[in-house]
Amino acid sequence: MTITLIFFTVIYCIIIAIFIVGWYAIPIYKRPAKSNHLPALSVIICCRNEAENLPALIASLKAQSFQNFEVIFANDHSTDNSMEILENFRQIQPNVHIVNCVGTGKKNAQREAIAVATNSIVFCCDADCILPKQLLETVAAYHNEHRPDLLIGGVKYEQKNSFHAIQACEFGSLVASAAGSCGTKMPILCNGANLSFPVEIWRKYAQNLHLEATSGDDMFLLQNIKRNNGKIAFLKTEDTFVTTQPTKNLSDFFNQRKRWSAKTTLYDDWQSIFVAITVFGWCLVWLCAVIMAIFSDKFGLLVAICWGIKLLFDSALLVPFFLFSGQKQILPYIIPTALIYPPYIVYTALSSLFSSFVWKGKITKR
Repeated sequence: MTITLIFFTVIYCIIIAIFIVGWYAIPIYKRPAKSNHLPALSVIICCRNEAENLPALIASLKAQSFQNFEVIFANDHSTDNSMEILENFRQIQPNVHIVNCVGTGKKNAQREAIAVATNSIVFCCDADCILPKQLLETVAAYHNEHRPDLLIGGVKYEQKNSFHAIQACEFGSLVASAAGSCGTKMPILCNGANLSFPVEIWRKYAQNLHLEATSGDDMFLLQNIKRNNGKIAFLKTEDTFVTTQPTKNLSDFFNQRKRWSAKTTLYDDWQSIFVAITVFGWCLVWLCAVIMAIFSDKFGLLVAICWGIKLLFDSALLVPFFLFSGQKQILPYIIPTALIYPPYIVYTALSSLFSSFVWKGKITKR
């Protein structure tokens, strides 16, 4: 057990050290002066029963500094008044389109929406997002200047209480890892709440995005582009982090994370798989060592040292990331999140393999 825990701790810390180097390697993108020649965007938003969140999203779309875009809402059989809100928006905005989906599920909704996109660059976000004012202008400028096949943007959680802050801390570690891995040319993560790509890239890989999975088009698209040596970049700017909503309770939280974990069994990128195994392996071995420490004092010091070393490396990545993204209020939650993290990871990973999860009111089986 001693050797195994030390081994996983060393490997884990090497990975985080690589991400730290990658984070600093990414240059901060400076948006050029306003240009009338930026490419038009097709903004794709899938929604199902999002009436509570749509007004804030719509307000942020109206406030964009760059207005050369169309918005395509894919309505996935909503039963609340989402359609009424969307129709009202369409009446005052000529660039708004609504697709009433024939099929069901977010992956299908996204496909039906992209199928009618008229612009060359697609920007995807979720219906519970709020877009910063300069986001679409910066995305258009980056694509115009650097021509990426996939542009990964920053995402952060809205925070109203400690439960939200802990979620934001854990979620922030994923976004920081996504950025750091991009900086070292080994991208392993992205998030569909702030993601853009040429529509021709989507069409190229659309049939290889694992239709059998409930979600994950973002990750499967990343892995296809990476496998074919495409250009993947992280948009490192302070004012382009999309704000999205944390889950409201523990049940929703674990359902969401089980859904995210379930798709990892379909990954075929060795770096993503290696990182996932390392994180799970460290958490599992450390928890076993904690249990053994209860019965044997000799494991107690090892458990504390390995956890402390991991915390040190995690903090070296998270502190600069949270400060850059305007989330310094999360910093006090790094330590409590680090204590909760191992049992949460082990439970989520195992339960995603052997149990179903609820998504938008539907039970999805493994």
